[in-house]
Amino acid sequence: MVKFYSLIRYCFAIVIMFVILSFCLFFLSGFGLTLYKISTYCKVEGVVFNSNIVEYRNKRGTWIYSMSCNADYVVGGRKYSTAKIYPRGNISSNFEMLIKWNYQSLLDKTMVPVYCNSKDPSDSFIFYICKFVWIAMLICCLLIVFSVVLIRKSIVKILRR
Repeated sequence: MVKFYSLIRYCFAIVIMFVILSFCLFFLSGFGLTLYKISTYCKVEGVVFNSNIVEYRNKRGTWIYSMSCNADYVVGGRKYSTAKIYPRGNISSNFEMLIKWNYQSLLDKTMVPVYCNSKDPSDSFIFYICKFVWIAMLICCLLIVFSVVLIRKSIVKILRR
């Protein structure tokens, strides 16, 4: 009975670690996609005409704070506008202080790098890496290493039984 319980415990650990591993890889894939877009898109200077912290209530009545940034840019003599912020899109939080901490330098800027598709200049985004992304990437990398080590150890123990 003890061996069967241990086998179930190791299998459960493997499943949990695969879930954590999948989540981390999903999070990091968004950053990888942004880096790919940066390498294929054209970089232009965007003029920020509106940047602020937007607050609204969610379905439960909790205040949510989100960063909003709009920038105009010119490609081929035509003026375009974008409101997308990558690599994470528009981050929302229950804490206004966290949003201000992450985006204060973007709130203060008048010029931002805008990356646009050369074939369709209206397909564009503001490239801004907030402080939170670096912390989240570090945590994800550590969780990936931890998950792989735990999965390997669990598989070795299952095979020994």
